[in-house]
Amino acid sequence: YWIKKPSEREFDDCCNEFWCVSAYIAKGFYRKELFYALDYFNQILRPELLRMMSWEVGIREGFNFSVGKNHK
Repeated sequence: YWIKKPSEREFDDCCNEFWCVSAYIAKGFYRKELFYALDYFNQILRPELLRMMSWEVGIREGFNFSVGKNHK
């Protein structure tokens, strides 16, 4: 659970996935397909968001930090 500094490619891929999936979630809500939107949020978007938040903590605390199981 230790945070490690992302490579430029890893950071770009994470951000790209986050923004692309966000559009699918918005479409799901617009179409009133709540289970579709929630599935994309929980299965794809949330892990990417937690990864980015972990990196932000790593930047502030120096990458010598553990976020713990389930990012507690």
